Amino acid sequence: FIVFKKMNNAFFRTDFNYQIGFGHINRCLSLANILKTLYHCHFVFTSTPSNLIKKIKEFEEFNVHNFFSENKNFDEIDFLNKTTKSGDIVIFDSYSIDNNYLLKVLKQGVKTVSINDLPENCLNTDIIINYTLGIQKEQFKAPNKKQLLLGPDYLLLRKDFLEYKFKTKKDNNGNIFICLGASDNFEILNKIITYLKTIAPENKLSVLVGNKEMQEKLMSLIDCNLKIYYNLQPNRVINQIENSSIAIVSSSTIALECMMVGVNLLTGYYVDNQKYLAQNIHSFGMGINMGNLYDLSFEIFNKSYITLQKIDFREKQIKYFAKNQKMNYLEIFKQISYE
Repeated sequence: FIVFKKMNNAFFRTDFNYQIGFGHINRCLSLANILKTLYHCHFVFTSTPSNLIKKIKEFEEFNVHNFFSENKNFDEIDFLNKTTKSGDIVIFDSYSIDNNYLLKVLKQGVKTVSINDLPENCLNTDIIINYTLGIQKEQFKAPNKKQLLLGPDYLLLRKDFLEYKFKTKKDNNGNIFICLGASDNFEILNKIITYLKTIAPENKLSVLVGNKEMQEKLMSLIDCNLKIYYNLQPNRVINQIENSSIAIVSSSTIALECMMVGVNLLTGYYVDNQKYLAQNIHSFGMGINMGNLYDLSFEIFNKSYITLQKIDFREKQIKYFAKNQKMNYLEIFKQISYE
């Protein structure tokens, strides 16, 4: 007879909102969708409004523990300690968690995992995930016994992007896709749109923003060649990228999603954790790094735009990201689940 092993739990400790952005939750959801055949997946939030959670249909598949409205006496460490048991895993993706926090939730038989952007600030978890372009194990100060899952083999993107099959694109149509991620910046968006209206007034611009308030702020810029979208489902974002010859995006998750689809890329950063990716997109020959987007001058933007007309980055992008990330994760976590 067949003996079925009882599934353990995977707790994702993360948060998302319009200040933090949606990068953390998107990669946690990506991993949860992979691990749901091995674990019962739970999400633990402390800074996420419930109305945002309701907007994401994927949460219907998982257990959600939202303590955003709890009083200040709520102790999330106590919650994790009381809820986890031997065989469970806890996955951290939050800048608010440090190694002192981690020491308080360590429990015998419970494995810990962290999704990391900055190797110099890594948590001492059993497994560390960092899929940044060009990341090397020597950059981490983690003890040798820790397992590092690095690079494109362990890329975490929304399901539609992770399962995307490359399509041959038509010739340059002049369409431009613009997005700075969910934590929008009006100053930078306004600047980029203004520059484009000067150097490419006939081009059609599709701007994806994270919320309706930002859409309303940009309403004064709308004309027959400019459309502004918000709250698009992943398949519609893919359609926007597919129908564009150029993408102008921040060096965050949206840049990785663009390269997964394959599009000529202008990128840059406006927060520290985006800087390393911006530099490596450029050095790997997958796009042009315009540097700090707050400081982006018309001269630098114009030069980058002209240079992009002479180069096609798509082939390198597709080759680099053509991996079976789902299978790679399942192999690792199957080993853990049966230990």
